[in-house]
Amino acid sequence: MSLRFQLPLSIKLQDDLNFANYLPGPNKTLLSILSTANSLNKSNDTMESSISSFVCLHGSSGVGRTHLLQAACHEADQFSQKAIYLPMQEIMLSSPKMLEGIETLDLICMDDIHVLAGNLAWEEAIFHLFNRVQEKGKRLIISANHIPTELKLSLPDLVSRLTWGITMPLQGLNDDEKQQALCLRAQFRGFKLNDTVARYIFYRSNKNMHQLFNILDELDQASLREKRKISIPFIRKIMSW
Repeated sequence: MSLRFQLPLSIKLQDDLNFANYLPGPNKTLLSILSTANSLNKSNDTMESSISSFVCLHGSSGVGRTHLLQAACHEADQFSQKAIYLPMQEIMLSSPKMLEGIETLDLICMDDIHVLAGNLAWEEAIFHLFNRVQEKGKRLIISANHIPTELKLSLPDLVSRLTWGITMPLQGLNDDEKQQALCLRAQFRGFKLNDTVARYIFYRSNKNMHQLFNILDELDQASLREKRKISIPFIRKIMSW
């Protein structure tokens, strides 16, 4: 498929952001909507697939918006569908014209759409893209930090479009679930993190999932480098705790 633009080289999917290693916690319904949509489309179930053709998920930083959008793209690839992930903070450095033609893709995931509030050129481009996606019968998933009516967008018609589909909140995990998510991420990285070690890491961090996963990445790399298991003494040495 020939598209009219090229994404910056820095924009790519992370291999470890998929549905298998996402702990849903209170977000099971949202996860179900996102993770079954591709299979519904593949089976040509028009009624059900049309329900989830547009999804707007919203929540604060660190609750997993990026994880879910990239996971949806990975799943689309498993069904031989063409998908694209667009982090708006980076995409907005380019011209809105780069969106022309992407409505031919099966799935478009737009992350942090709130950052374009007040940029009329980009708001209009997203509005027209939404219409083209609807006409083509494709899928669009967007994330934002608030519901569409609270995004301070300048274009009323865009706000209206963003309320057409399913709008769902993405809720944060509680402390126990965050520790479970840490253990799950370790498992998918190929090592076991017991509850005691996970709790030790958790209570010495700021409890933000971004920081927790960054700490885990650092410990994993150090463990491979020094050929040692991740234990509390090892963590104290690496993190200077």
